[in-house]
Amino acid sequence: MGVAAAAAVLAGAAQPWLGHRAGLLGRPHRAGAAAVTGLLTLLSCLAVGQLRPALLATALTAAVTYPLFTVDLKQKRLPIALVRPVTGWVLVTLSLDALLIDGGGRRMATALAGAVAGAVVFHGLRVISRGGMGRGDVRLASLLGLLLGWLSPATALLGLALSFVLAAAALVPFLLTHRLQRHTKVPFGPFMLVGAWTAVGLHAVAFLSASGVSSSFSRATGVIETLSAWAGPALLLTALAVAVWTTREVAQRAGGLGPVVYPQPMTATAPGVVVREDGWPWRSSR
Repeated sequence: MGVAAAAAVLAGAAQPWLGHRAGLLGRPHRAGAAAVTGLLTLLSCLAVGQLRPALLATALTAAVTYPLFTVDLKQKRLPIALVRPVTGWVLVTLSLDALLIDGGGRRMATALAGAVAGAVVFHGLRVISRGGMGRGDVRLASLLGLLLGWLSPATALLGLALSFVLAAAALVPFLLTHRLQRHTKVPFGPFMLVGAWTAVGLHAVAFLSASGVSSSFSRATGVIETLSAWAGPALLLTALAVAVWTTREVAQRAGGLGPVVYPQPMTATAPGVVVREDGWPWRSSR
């Protein structure tokens, strides 16, 4: 809790600098950034389990999550000035952590594999979509794949899958109700971030559940099992709610949620066309 609180305070204080680096217009929301960073760092503490350099890597990623989410939502871009330095620092801290723990080489290999897999998948999608995804999405996928791959290969795959599942679950209703058009450019970065941190949370739930089962204190075990049983669905519902809210913001910025404008009746008529009592024209059969 202390690490999460410290990360929240530092992230709130650093928001003006992070916003300047990201090119974010307007005043930064320090309270929102601090709350988001504190919550994500708490999830990171539960997922990592110990005070190690890997926790610094997750805290750095948590600190830039809010500005990346906001910039991509408002300006549809993921600034390289934030993604590239954080990726470098995450790589350095994870490499240091690999030297301090048993099996560090294997975990570093899975982290690098996750980074490469994320970059390859999203680069392929960028080529297929012909500009539907930008280079920032590819860089962010590499960063998130690096971090999630360090936790476990299953977490990396889950984070990648959740980003697409959440995007589809949130976008399809808006497309079916014509709140969004097929040609509307939708930023994918927020869905990637939500999916990745949901995967981190589920990894933490699994870690707590495993540690609770092996605990010798039956009372603590029962509490942990109860929290684990409710935490997973709660995380998924929260992620879905954030994804729907993100899609609604995109639709509103694209004009899809504005007031409905109905066509007005014609006042002038062409030859052979008469105006009915309700004001709408129709062609006479005579």
